[in-house]
Amino acid sequence: MIDRNNIDLKKEIKTLKKLSGEERGMDIKYLVHRVTEKEGNRGLKRVISELKKNGYKFPDLSKIGNMDWISVSLPTIFLVASVKCFGWQEKDIIQMGREVLLFSYTIKIFIKYFLSIEKTFKIAARNWKKYYSKGELSIKYDNKKANEIVIYLKNFKKHPYNCLYLTGLFSKLIEIITGERVIKAVETKCPFRGDSYHEFKIYWK
Repeated sequence: MIDRNNIDLKKEIKTLKKLSGEERGMDIKYLVHRVTEKEGNRGLKRVISELKKNGYKFPDLSKIGNMDWISVSLPTIFLVASVKCFGWQEKDIIQMGREVLLFSYTIKIFIKYFLSIEKTFKIAARNWKKYYSKGELSIKYDNKKANEIVIYLKNFKKHPYNCLYLTGLFSKLIEIITGERVIKAVETKCPFRGDSYHEFKIYWK
């Protein structure tokens, strides 16, 4: 359970500002959309105010395009601030990850060349670099175990909340590609737990 009272936002911002790498502007656009949808404009102002109070100036999003490169720290800092403001729990962050594919045309990049589950995921892995300047995505799919898949993500360490977000994103992606309902999605290895990479295991009916 996430206890927002234990979140030291000023300390988090200081740490996250040191993150290297870039990602597309659509990520922060989606997070702002999500906060506004769930908490209203007043909620968005609350997050921005909380960031300002802790020494972080939120940028003018009208100057950021969906495919512009931005620092990976921006969406992460905004996510952490939102969790602190609204007391979001693990399930809320996972759900956000699931819904991002329906918000933008990210899904087109991942599955526009749909041929089969295996080939589609190989293409998705190659396309990771179109959205993130860091990280290597790979997928293990065994036809003999037709209802499970393992996703590996190396050299990509942002924040534990982002791990939850990716769990949701990957589970929704699998549902779209397979047409089946995911019954379990879990991160079995994580750099924040001492592992050298992320490993996500996802099972569907």
